[in-house]
Amino acid sequence: MLESPSNTVQMLAAWRDGVEAAGWEFALFDTPCELIYRQDLGDEWKAMRVGSAVGLAEDVCWRFASTRQTTYQAFIGVPLWDASNRMMGHVALFFNRTLSDEEECRTMLEIVELFSLKVQSELNRMLLEQERERALQELKEANSRLRHESITDSLTGLYNRRYFAQRIKEVHTRFKRSAEAFTLILLDVDRFKSINDAYGHDAGDTVLCYLAKALRGNTRSKVELLFRTGGEEFAMLLPGSFTLDELTVINDRITRAVAQIVLPEEMAQVQLTVSIGASGPKAEDTDWNAVYVRADMAMYEAKKKRRKPGIDRSKPLIVNSIFSACYRSNSEACKLTPLV
Repeated sequence: MLESPSNTVQMLAAWRDGVEAAGWEFALFDTPCELIYRQDLGDEWKAMRVGSAVGLAEDVCWRFASTRQTTYQAFIGVPLWDASNRMMGHVALFFNRTLSDEEECRTMLEIVELFSLKVQSELNRMLLEQERERALQELKEANSRLRHESITDSLTGLYNRRYFAQRIKEVHTRFKRSAEAFTLILLDVDRFKSINDAYGHDAGDTVLCYLAKALRGNTRSKVELLFRTGGEEFAMLLPGSFTLDELTVINDRITRAVAQIVLPEEMAQVQLTVSIGASGPKAEDTDWNAVYVRADMAMYEAKKKRRKPGIDRSKPLIVNSIFSACYRSNSEACKLTPLV
C-alpha cells in the first residue's frame, strides 16, 4: 500500500517460497516497484510496461540498487486501484529465474492481474467499511456535541433552561404515574443588577461563572442536577422529598459553597449573596409549572423579606411548604425551622 504522498510503501502481506513473511516498509526509489508508479519512464523501461502493469523478464538483480544483493531475475508488478480509480498500492512477484520468453511473461502477467483484482476488490471493501465506520463515528461525535451544546448554558457550562424544562417535566410525569417524589430548589443572586451597573456586564458574567463552579463542586453529579434557568437564576433538581433536617444539610452545603467564593481582586468589595426557594410536587398539581411557581414565590418572598430594615440575615425565612432561606455569603450556616 502506498503511503501517499510519501514514497514509502507498506507491505501488508508477503510470501517467500510459500512461507508468509512479516510486513515491512520500504522506499520505492530505485526498486522494480517504482516502475509501477512512475509516469516518466525512459525508453528503456517503457518497453517493459504492459498497460499499467510492469514485467521484467531478466536481470532484475543488477538493474536496481535495492536488488543487488539478491538473486532476483524477473519481476512482475500490477497496480491496485481504489474506488476512485486512484492507485493505492500494488502486487509484486519476484522470480529467482528468468522468464523464458514473451509468452511466459504475458501469461504470468495475466495470472498476477487476476489475483490483483481479487486483492483490489477485498481492499476496497475493507476501505469502504473503514470509511463507513469512520463516518458513523464522526456523525456520532457530531450528534453528541450538538446534543451537549443544545442542553448546556454557554456561559456557565451548567445545563440550560431548555434541558431544565425537559427534566422537570420527566420527573413530574413519574410523580403523577408512580408517586416518585422530587424537590426543586431555585437560587437567585441578590442585587445582581447593581453588580452589573457598578462593574459592568463582563463582571456580572464572572460572578455567575464563579457561582456555577462553586455549586457544581458541591453537588452530587448525576443525582443533583444543576441548571442556569436564566439571567442570575439557577435551579437544582433533586430526587425524593426531604425532611426539614435534610433540607438544612442541603442549605448548609450551599451556604458553605457561596461563602468560599473568592472573586477577582477588582471585585473584592462585592458581597455575594443569594436567595433560595424550594418546593415539591403536590397531588393536585396539573403540571410541573405549579412546582416551579411555588419555589419561585418562596425565593422572591425570601428576597423581599431580607430587604426589610432590621432583618437578621443570619436566620432563614421559612415561607413555603418546604423551605425558603436567604443568607449572606459570610454568614454562619442557616438553621431552618418549621413554618408556623
